[in-house]
Parts: sequence; structure tokens; C-alpha cells
Amino acid sequence: MLNPPQPPACSTLLLESTYGDRERQNEDTARDVLAHAIGRTARRGGSVLIPAFAVDRTEVVLLELTRMMRAGLIPQLPVFVDSPMALAALRVYRKAVAEGSPQIRPELLSENRPVRPRLAARAAHRGGVHAGQRPHGCRAS
Repeated sequence: MLNPPQPPACSTLLLESTYGDRERQNEDTARDVLAHAIGRTARRGGSVLIPAFAVDRTEVVLLELTRMMRAGLIPQLPVFVDSPMALAALRVYRKAVAEGSPQIRPELLSENRPVRPRLAARAAHRGGVHAGQRPHGCRAS
């Protein structure tokens, strides 16, 4: 989505921020760290769990996974989303992209078919995997 318009000036601003005291890595560094962790885990036959609690965060994570797979930075992996709310939000988001909504950032409108995640609860029991099975891949929850 596009950034909201600049808010009006104010003399006092009260803001909640979970990680406001941390300095962020630049986007390229963060992508390299994530790609390395996913690649290392996939080579070992493991599964990657990516917490994506905020509604918009799931869309951002899925888009980045798509870009990294297409660029060959990570292997092609199945992607599961363990959140019916996030999947509902993804439907709204994808509809806005398909319709060329002016609220969507222009660079996202040119993306060609982002990852289509599966609902993780259909592939595994909540809280665990069926005996003898391991769903390898990335899981956003």
C-alpha cells in the first residue's frame, strides 16, 4: 500500500512502538540475512517459520519470498500461511493489485504472480505435524 499522507504538525505525539528502540538493517542486508537463513535451513531439510503478525506483514513477507525465489537467492519452496485472517487480507490485497488500485505502490502492480500460499492448518495439525510427515518450506504465522 502507499504511505499515508503526511500528518499535520503537532506539539505532542504519543506513539506505541514495539521495536522503536532498535536500529533497522537496510533492505538489502535484511534480504541477504533472510535468504542465507532460508537457504541454510532448506539444505538441512528443515522448515522455516516466519512470524508475520501484522496484516500487512504477511503480504510483504510473501512478496519478498517470491522475489528471492525468482532471483535464485533461495530454493523454490512450498509456502504455508497459518492464519485465516492473513489469507482473507491477502484476497483483498490481491484483488486491489489485480484491479490496479491507486492505493497500491506502482512497483507492486508490475509483480507477476506472487507466491500462492497454502493454509498451513490443511497441511499439518495445529501445533504439530502428522506423525512421520514434515512440511518442508516456509511458514508465515
